[in-house]
Amino acid sequence: MYSRSELSGRGFGPNGVSVIVHHELVLKDGTTLALKAWFPILDRPGGPTFEHDPIEVYCEPDWKKECRQIKAFPTVLEYIPYGKSSYTIQRDHMRHPWLASHGYVVIRADMRGSGDSTGLYFDEYLSQEQQDACELIDWIVEQEWSNGKVGMYGKSWGGFNGLQVAHNQPSGIKAVISLYSTDNRFTDDIHYKGGCVIGNGMLSWAAVMFTWNCRPPHPKFCNDWKSQWKTKMELASSSWIEQWLSHQVQDSYWKHGSIDQDYSRIQIPVLAIGGWHDGYTNAVFRMVDQVPNCRAIIGPWSHDWPDVALPGPQVGLMMECLEFWNHHLKGEKIKRQDEVKKMIWYQCQGDLPPGPSVESWPGKWRQANNTRPVDVVTFQCGENGELFKRTSSEENPRFCFSKRRLSFNGSSGLWCGEWLSFGAPDLAGNQSFANARDATWTTKHLDRQLPMFGFPKVHIEGYVSKGFKGCLVARLCDVFPDGKSRLLSYGVKNLTHLIHEDQTFSIEIQLDAIGYTVNPGHSLSISFSTGFWPTIWPIPSSPKGQDWVVWMQSADLRLPIVEESTWNKEEEPPLYKVLVGYSILSARFLSFSSPSPSFSVVVGSTVVSLVLSSRMKLVPKLPCYGPSLERRTLRPANFERTLSMGLSNPRNTLQMSNDEGSFLFPTHDMVVGENEECTYSMDGDNANTAKAVVRHEYECVYHVSTADCQKVFITTKCSMRGNATHFFIESKLHVQLNGQTFFERVYHHQIERQCV
Repeated sequence: MYSRSELSGRGFGPNGVSVIVHHELVLKDGTTLALKAWFPILDRPGGPTFEHDPIEVYCEPDWKKECRQIKAFPTVLEYIPYGKSSYTIQRDHMRHPWLASHGYVVIRADMRGSGDSTGLYFDEYLSQEQQDACELIDWIVEQEWSNGKVGMYGKSWGGFNGLQVAHNQPSGIKAVISLYSTDNRFTDDIHYKGGCVIGNGMLSWAAVMFTWNCRPPHPKFCNDWKSQWKTKMELASSSWIEQWLSHQVQDSYWKHGSIDQDYSRIQIPVLAIGGWHDGYTNAVFRMVDQVPNCRAIIGPWSHDWPDVALPGPQVGLMMECLEFWNHHLKGEKIKRQDEVKKMIWYQCQGDLPPGPSVESWPGKWRQANNTRPVDVVTFQCGENGELFKRTSSEENPRFCFSKRRLSFNGSSGLWCGEWLSFGAPDLAGNQSFANARDATWTTKHLDRQLPMFGFPKVHIEGYVSKGFKGCLVARLCDVFPDGKSRLLSYGVKNLTHLIHEDQTFSIEIQLDAIGYTVNPGHSLSISFSTGFWPTIWPIPSSPKGQDWVVWMQSADLRLPIVEESTWNKEEEPPLYKVLVGYSILSARFLSFSSPSPSFSVVVGSTVVSLVLSSRMKLVPKLPCYGPSLERRTLRPANFERTLSMGLSNPRNTLQMSNDEGSFLFPTHDMVVGENEECTYSMDGDNANTAKAVVRHEYECVYHVSTADCQKVFITTKCSMRGNATHFFIESKLHVQLNGQTFFERVYHHQIERQCV
């Protein structure tokens, strides 16, 4: 149990918190969902609902503050398949008790077939998953400790299914906070992009879930855990990549769970959160425009929580969530929630040279009531690689340059970074080498800032060789005065079904959304290629070994611009003005749920209390959450990406090693560790030789200090290659218990290619 002094300065609410470590909810079909719950302290948390469940006290009430004696609370639900008793113990410990201290019941549920729950599941976002969530919500609102209002909250999978459950319209759900999710599972998820297979995403994610789906339930909560574990692997351990590759167009498989099929079904308030270095930001723009009651925040973040994510700056995510929940689940009238505009974003300033990591972006927060650009600036591709500005489409008809020939370039994407960044040094590096080999047009040095916000677009016309099958990739870069080039955005389109009978094409490619200001003295470049390996799996050469070729004849680039004079600027808060010239030794939130947030800060030896006007702050800037669990490092985490280019042979190999380390958690008497290695190789520009291999290891040791110690070690190896007609997938699984083989299996799949 934490003392109040240990929680000081972390923004905790006045309520004490009790933890229901494990509760089993039996669904109508007999399947058991495993729940963990955090309660504001009552005589017996949850009353008779949890009378036989183990209880821990996280913290006592803050007796210096008045705690309202109420018996019914709103509930916030996180519903994911990652294991409440193992994989998510650290992040749950930091966030869920914090929210409970502000007067919420927080429930963390393991989905059917995952963690400590029973049953089986066979893919992402199935109807059964959503039906179970609706039944769980119905159960929550019937409990005596519930005020009848439930909010769903989550990142990635938990962000996806929050939207999907809201689309099902259970009566108890009243609001959703969705981080890094999508409205369209085909166009904006980790499987396909622009109608092409994501080479460094689909197999990697399939390998992760192949491993995680074979983790056992915690022996503490399941008497027959070995039998249940083995049955799950025998019936539901196959890699999901077979299903994903079997649906290569946007068919009913992908439309299920895509809320863009009918945005109007989500009438409740939604807070959508995205990051410029995350793979799911495009959907945020569409949801702001299409979901009836949706607002959004986009920061510079990768696929991690905005209060810890890199690149920074980080923000007070939990404070933002608390204010949103207070407004929509407690009915508190918070002026900022009504007045803030629909889109808040961080405009990155292009000061930093390209590199694999960014600690914190320079820039400023902005807001607007829609996602439409104030202006569109058009650049035209001309002769000799010049990219020049067009003043008017009427005065300057589309310029046709001498045709440029594009054949497959196997190295175009080697410096582009990971499709899904988690903030490690995995961002795009200097693009100069790749751009030099591709068809590239560059502007002269800009004489003023170019602030972009929204979707860049390119329009291309040309023709292709007979029988062409392939894609076209467009990449937008900021070229620094020293010649280094930062990748800003890119877009992909599969051309195969867009070619006219005379082999010509006229297409538009929408690049990923961006919030970035190019500095004066820099240049912009646009590059085109027919490959982007390993981000995009290459469509191979023809069966006869001939390269398919694209000839470009004209292209223009349209950039969405926000003028400085029209931006809704965030003023520097009074805190900054008061404390200029002083050293701030500590800062503590006293309240953010009230209309005027208050702080106590230590300036020198003096404690100063300040009240800030909430209209001054677009986002709370001080991250607040609970303390981390104690953990001891057994193997430190390490991340590396390396590229080797053959000299005596043509093979280029990109390797990514993400060792998340191994750690002992004394309070849980458990060790958890994980390691992933991905290898992507190709012989020069020979698309037929592309191969991906992902090796994943997971270790978990239960009851470390007891005679009943159980050591689990799971190894998977997934490989993918293709020829002109098929993909070939091999997935190997080997599971050890206490050093002995417990289960193993090998899966082989051959899947016909449909022009991807």
